[in-house]
Amino acid sequence: MQVLNNRIGPNVAAEGLDIKEGTKNGIITGNSFNGIGSQSENSADSAIDVKG
Repeated sequence: MQVLNNRIGPNVAAEGLDIKEGTKNGIITGNSFNGIGSQSENSADSAIDVKG
């Protein structure tokens, strides 16, 4: 999994990036997150959600 050099947001109703259990060897770099317009809809409470 690679998430490289993205602009995420504004007005994203859920997490901008949601990494699930079991994800291995991923690279996340060079991204920018704009939280404007996020109102914790759909249980979103962060720009990035990483589960162990």
